[in-house]
Amino acid sequence: MKFLLPLLLASLSSPLLPAQDDGFVPLFNGKDLAGWEPLNCDPTTFRAEDGMIVCTGKPTGLLRTTKTYENFVLELDWRHMVKDGNAGLFVWSDGIPALGSPFARAVEVQIMTGPKGNWYTLHGDVFPIWGAKMTPHNPRPKGGSRSFPTEERSKPSPEWNHYRVTCNNGALSLEVNGKEVTSGDAASPRKGHICLESEGSEVHFRNLRIKELPPSKNLDASLVATPGNGYRPLFGGIDLAGWKVGPKQHGHWTANNGKLSYDGKGDTIWSEESFGDFELLADWRWTGPSKKVNVPVVLPSGDYAVNEAGGRLEVEVDEAGDSGIYLRGSSKSQVNIWCWPIGSGEVYGYRTDPSMSPEVRAGVTPREAADAPLGKWNRFHITMRGDLLSVVLNGKTVIQDASLPGVAAEGPIALQHHGAPIEFANILIRKLPPPPAALHPVPRKADWWQARHKKMNETAAKGGVKMVMIGDSITQGWEGKGASIWTEFYGDRAALNLGIGGDRTQHVIWRLQNGNLEGIDPRLAVVMIGTNNSGDDSPQDIAEGVTRVTDEILARCPNAEILLLGIFPRGPGSGDARRKVTRGANQIYSKLEERDRVHYLDIGPAFLQADGTLPKSVMPDLLHLNEASYRTWAESIEPKVREILQEGVRPPAEKQKKVGYKNTPLIPGTKWHVHDSDRPNPAYVQPGVGNSPPSDAEILFDGTDLEKWASTSGVDAKWNVGAGWMQVNGSGDIQTRRSYGDCQLHIEFATPTEAAGASQGIGNSGVYLMGKYEIQILDSWSSRSYADGQAAGLYGQYPPDVNACRPPGEWQSYDIFFQAPRFSTDGESLEEPASVTVLHNGVLVHLDREFLGPTTHKRILPYKPAPTKLPLRLQDHGNPVRYRNIWIRDLSP
Repeated sequence: MKFLLPLLLASLSSPLLPAQDDGFVPLFNGKDLAGWEPLNCDPTTFRAEDGMIVCTGKPTGLLRTTKTYENFVLELDWRHMVKDGNAGLFVWSDGIPALGSPFARAVEVQIMTGPKGNWYTLHGDVFPIWGAKMTPHNPRPKGGSRSFPTEERSKPSPEWNHYRVTCNNGALSLEVNGKEVTSGDAASPRKGHICLESEGSEVHFRNLRIKELPPSKNLDASLVATPGNGYRPLFGGIDLAGWKVGPKQHGHWTANNGKLSYDGKGDTIWSEESFGDFELLADWRWTGPSKKVNVPVVLPSGDYAVNEAGGRLEVEVDEAGDSGIYLRGSSKSQVNIWCWPIGSGEVYGYRTDPSMSPEVRAGVTPREAADAPLGKWNRFHITMRGDLLSVVLNGKTVIQDASLPGVAAEGPIALQHHGAPIEFANILIRKLPPPPAALHPVPRKADWWQARHKKMNETAAKGGVKMVMIGDSITQGWEGKGASIWTEFYGDRAALNLGIGGDRTQHVIWRLQNGNLEGIDPRLAVVMIGTNNSGDDSPQDIAEGVTRVTDEILARCPNAEILLLGIFPRGPGSGDARRKVTRGANQIYSKLEERDRVHYLDIGPAFLQADGTLPKSVMPDLLHLNEASYRTWAESIEPKVREILQEGVRPPAEKQKKVGYKNTPLIPGTKWHVHDSDRPNPAYVQPGVGNSPPSDAEILFDGTDLEKWASTSGVDAKWNVGAGWMQVNGSGDIQTRRSYGDCQLHIEFATPTEAAGASQGIGNSGVYLMGKYEIQILDSWSSRSYADGQAAGLYGQYPPDVNACRPPGEWQSYDIFFQAPRFSTDGESLEEPASVTVLHNGVLVHLDREFLGPTTHKRILPYKPAPTKLPLRLQDHGNPVRYRNIWIRDLSP
């Protein structure tokens, strides 16, 4: 028996190997951290040692599973190595940390030995954190979502404890050392990563094993945590490993338990590693004092707004500093961090470069300011693919697919020194595979190709182009077999052929970026490209290439409509391999017609026989067209071409020969006969495109100044003006300098992104027609108020028929059709009350609804004689509501 004793003792002191015949599989192999990855901590924070996962506790952070789990049973042993140890097990966790936090949204199973507290226990609390939800079965006495254990079963350090956690369809239970003590249900999310937490003290884990249970059917996406998607820390939280630190950086950039702090001195810090295409997450906040300074107003075009004296328009802001993130090794490709009204996220080096095209400069200018208040955490999500940059700030896309011509293909990342204290956290990155060839803009090197490209640019630079055709050899063939047809259909339409034989989508993208559209403002672009990609690229890749071509045209030709043609059929029959690819691409990119200014048309069937065969009498080489087929092409698209070019439209009607009758009955109450030839036709008004106003509208606010507005006391309006918007700032109501009665009013607004307050104290403002009749503005998406005071209500009188609100921070619109009240000729009595029709975000919420009188709080006011026209007023209710794109049509008789 003596020889068995050492073996017995060894088995009791070493980690127990999990059984493999009960459905469980190891979650840790006992040798290394395969299947696990640091979420936001240092590579040294967790390590495999002696069959255990050893956690140093520094910095505070998480180790996550690579895989996500929904329903499962998880077992593990743990022990703390100090008396008052703190750690945790996260289930259903996001794969990225919460904003400014070392932790992630998850349900936490507490792993703790001290110190004792009055709002938690040391024996297996379970609770949701950072926006997760769970209903506790044994809530703490003072309430909340923390579930307390029903029995104290945890052993103190350094003894081992055993946890068994069952997670199934949003319900969770915890067994501590063999007995269930804690539970909860209705958890959200209920599918995600499993994480081990580091929180300041050394802790060990072993015997981690898991048994997956049957998944839910049709699990709602809202119940699935955000996956990690391969993000890894670029900053480990305990030192500056991975960053180039010289004398100018040393001591100024410091690591502090997961935070990278900068004191505003020293120099920019660069990563040691270089990156090509990537996604970068970075949290940041200002840590220094702020001061009042005047800074320029930047327009959506990237230009500076101009004041009355012809200089730069400036506004006062609270300035805390200036910093940024350099991409691809260059300060020019810098994503700005600053306090200007334009907001963070712009690419200053490209916006201010006069050699860049207007499209490039506008593209790198933020769409809106999305910064959090000074001192609060912000999050950048930066995507770099090829020469395209997108920036999401605090959940708002401020830069989307902006082109950075000349940007390096690869380079390090830097955090900028610009003299201001700032703090970074959760700097995570993941490399992206290179874009498909169909998306990567490249020229062709052949001399003939370069010569044709140059000639097309020279022709375009002369201007006067009304329409363009863009494509490959099939489009270039309009100059060969299709020449006579081109002259017949497009000779008088100022058309330009931008086709080059052999081109693929990537070549067309490059051409559009390099002069093909410079100097022209066409009304129509006909596009047919992609057949040459079909031998190498997938339908999805070709469709993405065509989408990029479409994006380039929309950005560079703001007045052009695009007629996007399906790729023509090729090969003898429907089973041809290349035809299958192009048919798939057509099906995908046909959805682009859902975009404004894009029309999709597939004329391929016009070239085919009934059985799908492509005869050589149509395309002699089963790819290129003969003269008759070019006529088929022209005739097939002609109705759409005429429609887009508005050919045959002859406004206004007064210029045409009179049509009608004089021998018909008089219409009661009028001097006109039925179908009277002398009755004036309505004047023609050119409708707006997209959000632009119609031709007869008066622009009340175009995003640059408050020239047409004054305070209610008559002095100049003092509201803040930013990047295309004006904002309530506590200086009081403002009103138009002109007066209006009957009118059509379009106004766009956004309630504050930070939904603070409730009822009438959240996103409150108002549109007062004639200064008396209020259409309420309120954040009725986040908070409930009384019905006749909610958004789009006729305040204190009628609620809207439906609640059509968008979330706070998103732009919304009112389209208001107002008829002023009518009083008797002596001005003493009301003959007809004021009435209004309102569309909220395009949804009808009031139809010809009459005001009971001027609107006010808690009372119904009677009508009193008043002028037929009064100023339009916007309310300052103390909430920083923003407005933009305000125009009005005066409909007064």
